[in-house]
Amino acid sequence: MLYRNFLLLYFVVLLGLPAAAEKQLLVEVRLSPPLGMVCLLESLAGSPGYLSEPLDVLREQSAFRELDKSRVDALVEAIRSYADQDGELSTTLRKEALSCDTLRAFLHALKGRVSPEIHEDISLVLGALEADYLKFIWKPSLVRLETQKRELDIAYSGPEALKLFEQAMAFYPSPGAAEFVVGLVPMPPQERPVSGALAFQEGLIFFVPDNDMGGRAAGVVFHEIVHVMQMRTDQSHLVQMFSHAGLTQAGTEINEAVATVLGNYLLRLRLEGRPPEGVLYSDPYVEEYARALIPMLSEYLLEHRSFDEAFVTSAVSAYKSAYPKRLQDPAFVFRHSILTGPSELLVPNGLIPHLARSGHLRSMRRVFPFSPEALSDNTLTALCLLSSNQLDSMTGVLEPAGREYLEQGGSVWSQLVGDRWWFFQLSSADDADLRRDELWKLVTRKALLPGGL
Repeated sequence: MLYRNFLLLYFVVLLGLPAAAEKQLLVEVRLSPPLGMVCLLESLAGSPGYLSEPLDVLREQSAFRELDKSRVDALVEAIRSYADQDGELSTTLRKEALSCDTLRAFLHALKGRVSPEIHEDISLVLGALEADYLKFIWKPSLVRLETQKRELDIAYSGPEALKLFEQAMAFYPSPGAAEFVVGLVPMPPQERPVSGALAFQEGLIFFVPDNDMGGRAAGVVFHEIVHVMQMRTDQSHLVQMFSHAGLTQAGTEINEAVATVLGNYLLRLRLEGRPPEGVLYSDPYVEEYARALIPMLSEYLLEHRSFDEAFVTSAVSAYKSAYPKRLQDPAFVFRHSILTGPSELLVPNGLIPHLARSGHLRSMRRVFPFSPEALSDNTLTALCLLSSNQLDSMTGVLEPAGREYLEQGGSVWSQLVGDRWWFFQLSSADDADLRRDELWKLVTRKALLPGGL
């Protein structure tokens, strides 16, 4: 059954506009079996963030085993690479699934939105899976989903939540109505229940665990709603402000930290009347940043102020205070890095996924060929791969002592310039395994000091 009742919240949003200006907030929490099946397809495609537990349950059922593998493979590959007239295929699937309560309605909505070949594959695969999905995943979870929906509706309709929505929308102003669709996707019973959420421009997905979250669900979902607000706001100038303020890393982490303050801390504080206990966010390089932001962000919200340069300046100071020893910690230094050098030919195959397994790496941009201008993100760690005949190209960047060290047989030279680490690895094109091993040892060190490694 599809729940079409809307949670309609009306209030004045103070964005520097006249008090009479109104902005409608619409939060709709939906139960959609097609959305759950779309998530299965995303899990098959290996899409980041999608939880695979429902898919694991269905792998044991007859319909899954009897599916035409070639059609499944074609559909999975399409999800990875196919783009239709409105953007990525995944976006189209999510948008239509969020608005449909049956597979038949979903497939009808997709006509004309995807190619006939893709539509045929989706119809075949989901048509074969539907009965087992409803029987083994959806129906056993329906009471829990209905309960979770009621809890979210009640939480978001109260005066404290309304006020926080209003303040958050002032902090992240965007044109048009503020509409947020929340799709609930059930997770099967497990020994250690898991949950998660994903935010997209078109709405968000909440993977509902098979246990009572003790009131945390409203905060988790609101955390993702804040991410949707961030996506709908032009943030390019904000990134530039952090760079100008001298700490790009603080800007890289700001969205997660603000969402943590708003969803995991302030919403629960206002709903429950007391600060939440325990860790707000499992990543310490978000947790302490978020806690450092609580006083100034609370002040901005109360004054209905938007994200501005003064906030950026304060956030940079808060970040530095929260992590005074960050530049010696590989878990910080290699969180967000730039891989560069004169030529991409020296990059070992699979290097970035290999380093990501260390648990430190969150993102690594490839910038080739090397140029100082291309590395304008002033505090992102630079990992520069070189061959012996390319050392001249690093004149003015690589310290003379570092050049001498590398010319005498050293493999990796590190230097700290301001708040930015530079690592230079000298190697040849035919020792990929050795280069990968050396970089792995670098990323997984206990502490970092300048000089030869």
